[in-house]
Amino acid sequence: MSSAKEEVGRSKALVGWGKNNARYLQLRGGVKALARTKAVTGKRQAGSALGPQFKTMALAEIGLLALGKRLLEKGAATIKKEAEKALHKILLDVLKKSRDTERSHTLSQVTSLTAYTPDV
Repeated sequence: MSSAKEEVGRSKALVGWGKNNARYLQLRGGVKALARTKAVTGKRQAGSALGPQFKTMALAEIGLLALGKRLLEKGAATIKKEAEKALHKILLDVLKKSRDTERSHTLSQVTSLTAYTPDV
C-alpha cells in the first residue's frame, strides 16, 4: 500500500509536474489564495467550490505543461479520467498542506503569547 505522499507524487508526475516545478509552486499559491477567499477548508467544500476553478487554473498559462493539457483535453476517456483524479488529489493535498501550515502558525503564535503572559 502506498502512502498519500507517494500518491500525490505519482499524480504530479502523471500531469507533467516534477519535484518543485515552478509552475506547480505558482499554481499552489493561487489555489491557497482562492481557497482563502472562498473560505474552503475541507474535502467536501473543495470538490464543489474549487474543483472546476482548479482545473481551469491548471489548464491556464501558469498551470500544466503540454503533456498534462493533452491528457485532460484530448486523452482517451480512461486516461482523461485518471488525469482528472490526479488533479483532484493534488488539489486536496495543497489544501491539506495549507490548512496544516495555518494551524502550525496559529499554534506557534498561541505558544509565544502564553510564554510571555505573566502568571496572575
